Amino acid sequence: MKSLGKATMCSWMMLLLCPLLVGQSYTITDLGTLHGNFSEGLGINSSGEAVGVFDTNQSILAFLWTALSGMKNLGTLGGLESEALGINDFSWVVGYSYESSGAFHAFLWRQGRGMEDLGTLGGSFSVAQGINNFGQVVGFSNTLPYQTSHAFVWTRKTGMHDLGTLGGNNSGAYGINTSGEVVGNSDTSVSGISDAFLWTGTGGMRDLGSLGGISQRSVCHQRRWRCHRIFLPAGE
Repeated sequence: MKSLGKATMCSWMMLLLCPLLVGQSYTITDLGTLHGNFSEGLGINSSGEAVGVFDTNQSILAFLWTALSGMKNLGTLGGLESEALGINDFSWVVGYSYESSGAFHAFLWRQGRGMEDLGTLGGSFSVAQGINNFGQVVGFSNTLPYQTSHAFVWTRKTGMHDLGTLGGNNSGAYGINTSGEVVGNSDTSVSGISDAFLWTGTGGMRDLGSLGGISQRSVCHQRRWRCHRIFLPAGE
């Protein structure tokens, strides 16, 4: 009887919620391009402001799109290409940009101040992938002397801080919340097996494990360096 009562209650709750769910409507907005015939949205904030890249027929450049102003070219750090990957609720944008030297560095872009170079962990490149509303930035950078890539968190006060790894050579951070908690992935051994992690200022990097598999494979975009991680079942 208790089970029947719970089931009946759940059914009534669904009947109450269904009209709300059915009543929701969504629209797809074409953000257009500034040049060329290609653009890609890669990040969005709670106000619907979007960031990404557009094609110039010669390179790709970072953009910020708002409903009021449309698509804005964010420029570069002196090189030919840039890419915007994240945005917070204050319209602060992060990503990476090439410099005139050919190296690419993480950047923070703010209205009226332009693009700021966030530096590296000692190597030649870095990429910023997430930012919270306190202006804390996360991403990854290569290091010296071994030229491995490590996750970082950047703040105005401390600069770029190396978050280390789960025991392997490489790690990368992809998101950060308002509590300063960071998520990403890290190699767990030199063989390249990689797990998701949660990093906190007090507890360091915590291995979140996997969904039953033993490894992940990196799949790289054919047009750009940027890679995506997919989970593979055991034995793949």
